[in-house]
Amino acid sequence: MSWRSEDRLYVDVTITNENNNNNNQQHNQQRDGHLGTAAKYKKSGDLVMGGAYKDPVDGALVVFNSKEAAENFVKDDPYVQNGIVTNFTVREWTTVKV
Repeated sequence: MSWRSEDRLYVDVTITNENNNNNNQQHNQQRDGHLGTAAKYKKSGDLVMGGAYKDPVDGALVVFNSKEAAENFVKDDPYVQNGIVTNFTVREWTTVKV
């Protein structure tokens, strides 16, 4: 069996104060813009996959094809621009294909 690795990058996003009513309202107001930004990056091929953590919903994992795409997504994301997401990291992630 041959194993090979493939480098990917991901953004680990933490949403703070998710249970705060003001934050939930702001979150809901920016959701369409956030999903639209994700759709734009998916259509261009830069976003591989992503989604929110479950129980508790306190962040998300998003996989991109390049560090530049990940950093640009964070800059473009309405959740970041409006202070809903206040902490994120861009890290290399090596996957193994079997």
